[in-house]
Amino acid sequence: MSKAFLSFLIVSSLVFNSCSSVSDADNTELNNYLIEASSSFNEGEYNKAEELFSKVLIIDSSNEIALNNQIITLNKLNKNSEALALSNKAIRFYPSNLKFKIEKARLLKIENQNTEAIMLYQKILSVATHESSYHREYLNFLLAIDYKNNNQIKNYIVKESIYLLENNFNDKEALIALCTVDKTNLKYSLLLKSKYASEWDKIYNVNNKGSI
Repeated sequence: MSKAFLSFLIVSSLVFNSCSSVSDADNTELNNYLIEASSSFNEGEYNKAEELFSKVLIIDSSNEIALNNQIITLNKLNKNSEALALSNKAIRFYPSNLKFKIEKARLLKIENQNTEAIMLYQKILSVATHESSYHREYLNFLLAIDYKNNNQIKNYIVKESIYLLENNFNDKEALIALCTVDKTNLKYSLLLKSKYASEWDKIYNVNNKGSI
């Protein structure tokens, strides 16, 4: 089972107004389903929760709570291809919701669709330029790819590492990633050596058999 990334939206006994096209009777039924589905999810009954969230989406296909929670539920059930399809639907309804987009990127990563994931991360970061957590997540994703013989991925790693270092000069992981991928960068090599000598030694003396 893969890790759920979106935050599960807790449903209380409050009545949620879904959309103007839903009648009062349907809206009451919808909210009852949401409450029951939320309870089932919290009790670990994910198959039942999936069924109930599906009923909500039949009544109101754009219900943001149901879309959010159903993606998480499908992820819990390891139905990642279905979760990915639903994330596409959620993005069509809520194109400005970055959480749905970042979830799609994560699902693409799980499905080993790395090229598509990279493209989506880059689109997200072009908008969320100051979301350092998204930059760090993207960097970790890039580092998990076999980048040794892929210069394009290496360039992406260098770019993201420099971004994190420029915004947080004490970002140890970004500094190590940058020096590992680009050993010729004297500025950051010297910074690594001054701050984390043992890490510098691993990269330059052990791996590179040389020193700066």
